[in-house]
Amino acid sequence: MAAAPRLPASIVGAGAPVVAIHPLGDLVAAALGDGRVWWGDRSDIAAKPVEPTASHDGGLLSAASAHDGKGVVTGGDDGRVVRSVPGEAPVELAKVPRRWIAAVATDPAGGNTVFAAGKEAHVLGRDGREKAVFADHPSTIASLALDPKGKRLAATHYNGVSIWWTELAKQEPKRLTWKGSHLKAAFDPTGRYLVTTMQENELHGWRLADGQDMRMSGYPAKPRTLAFSPDGKKLGTGGSDTLVVWDFTGKGPMGKAPEELGEYTDVPITAVAFHPSVAIVAVGHADGSAKLLSFGSDRTIPLDSPGADMVTALVFSKDGKRLYAGTEDGGLASYLIAE
Repeated sequence: MAAAPRLPASIVGAGAPVVAIHPLGDLVAAALGDGRVWWGDRSDIAAKPVEPTASHDGGLLSAASAHDGKGVVTGGDDGRVVRSVPGEAPVELAKVPRRWIAAVATDPAGGNTVFAAGKEAHVLGRDGREKAVFADHPSTIASLALDPKGKRLAATHYNGVSIWWTELAKQEPKRLTWKGSHLKAAFDPTGRYLVTTMQENELHGWRLADGQDMRMSGYPAKPRTLAFSPDGKKLGTGGSDTLVVWDFTGKGPMGKAPEELGEYTDVPITAVAFHPSVAIVAVGHADGSAKLLSFGSDRTIPLDSPGADMVTALVFSKDGKRLYAGTEDGGLASYLIAE
């Protein structure tokens, strides 16, 4: 069978590692590891350049779309949480001296912005005022995740996850315990499950209704990335050269063998993004290569490589017409998926 033609890209060099990419209206924001936010045109990422925003005095560690969708909120090793909008001076939302802001998350519906600083998780309201500080964590927070309604906040740390109600200033957290270091976290779109990547070559999850543990192991490498399908029925993960997909229908993945998509390449997958409406998924690899995979068939569409180093960010536009990718060596690419 003839190889599928490679999907071309508009590619530009941003000059620093890409931490995250967020489509915002007519522009695309790329949060860069050197403290800048880079802005590109939605239709052609290399066209109509906008002056990058110098958001941090040092490294940029985390990023999320602002709750109003008009900018990005970033955290840096300078202890600052900053809101950046194209063409405007950055605005400092919070500062925690001598702490790294390892994670940020936002809630478009409720207007909250949350961030992690050391062992503390802070909640800022829509007006920017601090609503709560959750400090009862056994170790430094590695990541944060908000549930689909923005009501629950999950903070990962050593030996598990702590879950907080975002609208209660004083409370005891719900502890989800599993030995080891828990890194990235994600709620499924229904809010019934929480899954984390781990320092070990495995994932761990919990069914939140009863706290049932779900161990997902057998990876040849550390799974750096995970993403749920929009309907919450599938969880795509890195950690292998093929896309490992867990079935979250019914009572979840336990007792079910995962599905594998894609060809064996000996190059681990480092980024995953599901299309918002079609049964395809984008994956990026540690060598800078990327492709589209299709559920229900063996079809693979290779993409022009966004860079020569690890793919660190992949995201579809909300309408699914474009895909954006970023790499460790500062490559940024946009692909036309459909007119």
